[in-house]
Amino acid sequence: MAGKLFDTRVGTYTIIVTHPDFPLYRTSSTFHGGDGNIVTVNLPQLYGGAAKVEFQVALSPPSNKLMLELSFNGRKKTLTKFPAFGLEQLAGEWNLAVRVAPVDRASSESFRVDSCVAYPYGDGPRAVLRGDRGTMKLQGNPGETVTTCPLVIYWSEKK
Repeated sequence: MAGKLFDTRVGTYTIIVTHPDFPLYRTSSTFHGGDGNIVTVNLPQLYGGAAKVEFQVALSPPSNKLMLELSFNGRKKTLTKFPAFGLEQLAGEWNLAVRVAPVDRASSESFRVDSCVAYPYGDGPRAVLRGDRGTMKLQGNPGETVTTCPLVIYWSEKK
C-alpha cells in the first residue's frame, strides 16, 4: 500500500503490515497532533537477509486423491502430489489458511482440517496451527540460510 494515508487521533497504535511476499510486520507508533505522523516501512530492506524455511508437505492420513490449498498472507499455492517439496517461505509470522478437498469433485466441497504442524529439524520449536486458519510462526535454525521443515496437515472427512 504505497502512499496509503489513514486518519488517526493522538495515541499509540499497533501497526501490522500484511504482504503476500513477506512475513507479518508488527510495530507500534505514537502519533501526536499535526501532520508529521508518518510511518514508513520498507519490507524488502527489513527482510532482505532473513532466513528461509523450505517445506516438505504431507497429509495425515496420506492420500494422493486430494488437493491441498495453502495460503500464506493471502497468496494461494495448490498442491496435488504428496509429499510435496520445494515450497519456501521467509522465516517469520504468517497468516496461514489451509483447505483440503477431493481432486475430482466440486471445488466447494472440502474436508475438515484438524491442525497443521511444522516440525523443524534440529532444535527448532514446533509451530502448531489448530484448525484451518490462523497465524503460524516459522523459525529457521540459527546459522542456516535455509531450514528444511516437514509441514504435516492433519485432516478428517468430517466437514
